[in-house]
Amino acid sequence: MSFRSQAEVKIAEELDKRSICFFPNNALRLTTKKGRENKEPDFFVLYNKKYAILEVDGISHTPKRRVEEQ
Repeated sequence: MSFRSQAEVKIAEELDKRSICFFPNNALRLTTKKGRENKEPDFFVLYNKKYAILEVDGISHTPKRRVEEQ
């Protein structure tokens, strides 16, 4: 697996300890306000028949980018 930051590594380690299924830095095809788009979230997490997208903010996350990712 490849991670972009030490924070992502720590999150992956914690998810792994808890036996939670996750996919780091994978491309996803999602419906957004702009229509169908490719996105690459930091983590796509599956747990208890539910899913979540987890973004880890860092130096590259400008206020504009945070709004787009939300």
